[in-house]
Amino acid sequence: MDQETPIDRQATIIQLMEEHQNPTYSKVVEFLESKMEVLNIEEGDVNKFVEVPGPNFFNLTEEMLTRRTGNFGLKHATADNISNVVGALNMLREAEIKLRRFGLSLESAVTLVKDLESEQIYQVRFF
Repeated sequence: MDQETPIDRQATIIQLMEEHQNPTYSKVVEFLESKMEVLNIEEGDVNKFVEVPGPNFFNLTEEMLTRRTGNFGLKHATADNISNVVGALNMLREAEIKLRRFGLSLESAVTLVKDLESEQIYQVRFF
C-alpha cells in the first residue's frame, strides 16, 4: 500500500487550487466574449482579461481599464461600458447579500420587480 508523502499532498493541494482558480479566469473571458458586440469590445481586448481572476473583475475601474501603462489600455467607450457592467454586477452582489438576510433569492426579487412593473404598465394604459 502506497503512503502519500507530504510532497504528494502538497502537489495535490496545488493542483486542486489551480483547478479551482482556472474556471474563474475563463468565466470572465467567456462573459466578455458573449457580450463583445454590446460592450463594443474587440477580440484582442478580450484576451487582455485572460489573467484577471473572477473576484478581481469586480474591482476594475474605468481608470484601470484605460490606463496606457497598465494591462488593458482600452478605448474610453469600451472601458466605460465594462466599468458600468462591473458597477451593476457589484450592485447585484450587494442586493443578493441583503436579500439572503431575509431568506429571499435574487431571482425571486427580480420576478417580483418585473411583475410589479408590468402591473404598473397595465394600470397606466387603462387610466
